[in-house]
Amino acid sequence: MYQSAYRLLRNTEDAEDLVQDVLVKLYPRLDEVEGIEALRPWLLRIVYHSFVDFLRKRQRSPATVVDDAAIFSAVDDSIDPQAIASKGEMATCLSDAVQLLPEDQRALVDLHLIQGYTLSELVSVFDAPIGTLKARVHRIKNRLKKELPNATFSSV
Repeated sequence: MYQSAYRLLRNTEDAEDLVQDVLVKLYPRLDEVEGIEALRPWLLRIVYHSFVDFLRKRQRSPATVVDDAAIFSAVDDSIDPQAIASKGEMATCLSDAVQLLPEDQRALVDLHLIQGYTLSELVSVFDAPIGTLKARVHRIKNRLKKELPNATFSSV
């Protein structure tokens, strides 16, 4: 839950607050939570909806948001410094391009392409049919390809 909140908010304190708020709301309903079969997607949906509520509150009272490090890390076991620098530069460019996406598209990129949730798990999170999510992912990839023409998206 924290990882998802952090990726959505890009701020440690806000992510911790969001997860804490979710857990405080769920604690009185612990008996109901134990009966849920697919707990991971259900919790993810709650985190996402809490994130949306958080954004609405922030829009009503604007505050400065500190941008954290890039979403994608350039960790490689290679000793070649040129390859490490090139990969790090690409990760930074990709991270910057993802940050320009609207909030809902950035959330979809994070949950599906980065964290590896399946589209069928995300159907309940985004309240959209699987075909709609597939189309959104396709449009997002095309947009990122246009913004980063030298990038390879074989793993994305």
